Amino acid sequence: MAKLRNRFLSGLGLIFLVAFVSYYVQFPGLVSSSGIEPAGRIFPRAFPALYKHWFYDMIDSKEMWVAVDVLCEAACILGIFLSALAAFGIIHHGILFFGMTMLYYFLVQLGGTFYSFQWDTLLLETGWVVSICYAPWSRLLSFDSESNEVSNWPLRFLLFKLMFMSGVVKIQADCPTWNHLTALEYHFATQCLPGPLAWFAHQMHPLLLRIGVAITFLIEIQSSFLLIFFRPKFRQVGAWLQIILQVLILATGNYNFFNALTLLLCLPCLEAPNRRTFEEDGINRRSAKGREVRSFDLPVCFVFLAWCFGTMFTVKTQDGTDGQVSITLAWTQTFCNRVIDRTIPLVIGVVFVTLLYSLRRIAGMKKGRLGALVHLVVCLLCLGMSSVPFMNLTPGLNNDSWPMLPTRLFVEPWRHIQPYHFSNGYGLFRRMTGVGDSRRKGDEKGWGGLPPSVVERPEIILEGREASTGIVRQLNFRWKPGDVSKRPKQVAPYQPRVSFSL
Repeated sequence: MAKLRNRFLSGLGLIFLVAFVSYYVQFPGLVSSSGIEPAGRIFPRAFPALYKHWFYDMIDSKEMWVAVDVLCEAACILGIFLSALAAFGIIHHGILFFGMTMLYYFLVQLGGTFYSFQWDTLLLETGWVVSICYAPWSRLLSFDSESNEVSNWPLRFLLFKLMFMSGVVKIQADCPTWNHLTALEYHFATQCLPGPLAWFAHQMHPLLLRIGVAITFLIEIQSSFLLIFFRPKFRQVGAWLQIILQVLILATGNYNFFNALTLLLCLPCLEAPNRRTFEEDGINRRSAKGREVRSFDLPVCFVFLAWCFGTMFTVKTQDGTDGQVSITLAWTQTFCNRVIDRTIPLVIGVVFVTLLYSLRRIAGMKKGRLGALVHLVVCLLCLGMSSVPFMNLTPGLNNDSWPMLPTRLFVEPWRHIQPYHFSNGYGLFRRMTGVGDSRRKGDEKGWGGLPPSVVERPEIILEGREASTGIVRQLNFRWKPGDVSKRPKQVAPYQPRVSFSL
């Protein structure tokens, strides 16, 4: 367990290192005083207290913009140094991760439009949770790293929130491509930065692509519940399914450090409690009955997933299509909202009860009982804050019904900490872009009786005039696909926010 935990902390430090280096490299062209969106213009409203005490006399002058540039570069360099310490395993203290998260929050706030992506907020939320609940502070105020199972739950719940919300918003958006399971017939060709394998994925058979969309729904929505199940084997199956999905996304597209960060969040789900530690605390979990039940964990997982697939999708042979097999989404927007209203309060309650069950173990500890109790309370508070964004999923979760009582208690504190991106809502790929007009194909039918998928990717061509010669040249994005004769490049985990080449 300690080895897996150290790998997680080193991996998070490496992701922070990539984020800080990426910011430092692109800072001059994006948010410096001579950039597209100068940070000096954003600073007064982003940090009014600092502006009032440090830069008020300069009042939006060029001197203030230069001073903000120096401040941003200093924050980048300090962030690179601290994240390198964590990435190479030199220091894994909670204060280190707290400092890295604070620095990145400062840079994101000044990044304006270019740093308003969901993976930036996900990195911030992960940093806050790790620094408060997961990274070691002192032996007095935390469990020993060998037996600290409680600190895994806020990260598991964060991964569950990310995947579940990203799945259900696709159905709630009522996007035809998601409803008809044709999203992948557009995605590989219209994503912002496709990878080298995206072209080959786009050539796959429409039936395989639609099965891929169905599996995506299954992994993001149903299998996400396995991530927070109280039995370790269930969590491990759920984590491996998420790993497979993220590896496939990483192989066909460039999404910054998002996929690497999601893969990293799977590690706490793979971690299982140390049986020896429970026995030392007087709790014997190695009974014959327990082993007998555990042996059925894997079959039960796959039976559950098969049942979910059968209830969520309909597979049949389409009439008038020469025996073409059609797979359709059986869930409607209304039914999806009903599922959310019934399951989310139950899930939040079960996670809280699972954490409270740790009181039994704390009571049996011979030493460090007070520190373990404080740590448990901190993790419970973190879970409560993390659950608040669920209330915005449906009107039913935002009412005064009693099942959401544990979450409603944290609404007011959440409003005070929300500006720091401590707890966020997510909704990746809510609607598919690049959808062309299928009427151009006339009466032609696509696979399974649906209209053919017509992909459109309109591009804006930017041109610039050289001041010395007056020659007008096209400004090409270095990583963005433009020339159809050139293969897309692999650039992740680095993300070019804007990168030109002449």
